[in-house]
Amino acid sequence: MDKMFEQEFLRLPRPFIRRFNLNTAVMLSEIYSEYTYWKSENKLENGWFFSTVENMYCNTGLSKHQQLIACKELIDYGIIKVKYHGLPKKRYFKFDPAAFNKLYSEFQSYLVQPHGDTGSAVSEEPDGVMEFVASF
Repeated sequence: MDKMFEQEFLRLPRPFIRRFNLNTAVMLSEIYSEYTYWKSENKLENGWFFSTVENMYCNTGLSKHQQLIACKELIDYGIIKVKYHGLPKKRYFKFDPAAFNKLYSEFQSYLVQPHGDTGSAVSEEPDGVMEFVASF
């Protein structure tokens, strides 16, 4: 059992699930994870970074179709922009800071709202974050 927990975890804020749905929340968390990686490597190109469908599938288990649906929802919300560039084509993402701040504000409101039948608040959880083992 310890070996299972030595794998990487996917950090998934509960409010992302409530605001979108599980697949979209997983996609957003993975996109953000990749953004922080490219930023730490100092390899963002005017805020843009790439992630292939295959890479996203390996990290999340989301099929190409599920990724397209999740991306559409995130684009419609305004939190990301997507473009395709190069040969072979690569999918590039960019976060919109204003939309991310809007989502953060919504996140804060979820932290004080009761959830479930228990009457407890999400803020009683360590940081409002769920972790799932993601080794596909």
